[in-house]
Amino acid sequence: MGLADHVAESSPFQQWLAENGADLEFDDSENPKRMRIDTILSQLKADSFEHVATIAAEPLEKWSKSGNDPTVLRGAQLTWKTPGGGSETGFVGAVADR
Repeated sequence: MGLADHVAESSPFQQWLAENGADLEFDDSENPKRMRIDTILSQLKADSFEHVATIAAEPLEKWSKSGNDPTVLRGAQLTWKTPGGGSETGFVGAVADR
């Protein structure tokens, strides 16, 4: 199935992926498995980098607006770059709820 079968190329979700340098992988059941965002994000709201919870909530909204069940995307792993040069991983839903 892949991404093209989940959302149209011009869908809000597809546009969000492109704008944020994000990549979405699917599992064998063709559900979202892992999302990588190629952006430095911070867990601190007062930081100069974008807040990770805000960015994690955006794809859920776009996924839903594209006609998909957001609970499926909430369970996907999200990996992002940290200000210190490393990376962190969490589930999309849990990170968005922070």
